[in-house]
Amino acid sequence: MRNKIEKAFKGEVYKYRVSKRETEGTEIMKTRWGVIFSTNELNKQKARLVIIPLTSKKAERIYNYEVRTFVNNKPGKALLDQIKTVNFSRLIEKKGELTQTEMKAIYEKFVLMFDIDEYWQELIS
Repeated sequence: MRNKIEKAFKGEVYKYRVSKRETEGTEIMKTRWGVIFSTNELNKQKARLVIIPLTSKKAERIYNYEVRTFVNNKPGKALLDQIKTVNFSRLIEKKGELTQTEMKAIYEKFVLMFDIDEYWQELIS
């Protein structure tokens, strides 16, 4: 029986369910670990949240849109290019949370990944 998750906050790491029917190609399928990236305001609604999948495979190699992580002293990486929105009910179990340094690195890569810095410069020019 699954644990009922009552609250979830940005930066926390959870196991969540992903259906094989929802995935194609190299998308991650099965039960995964992920870090919550949506705002706590959205998370309070307990409807949907934005999650970044984590993996411990090939953790020594970090690509452009990945961030090195350590969850419960286990090395891994956040896969920003596989960010997704999931229903709150998919959360199964809390494992821990990322550090402020890890979350800052995710923010920085996120800004680069979506060219937010270029857009922001255009707005203020």
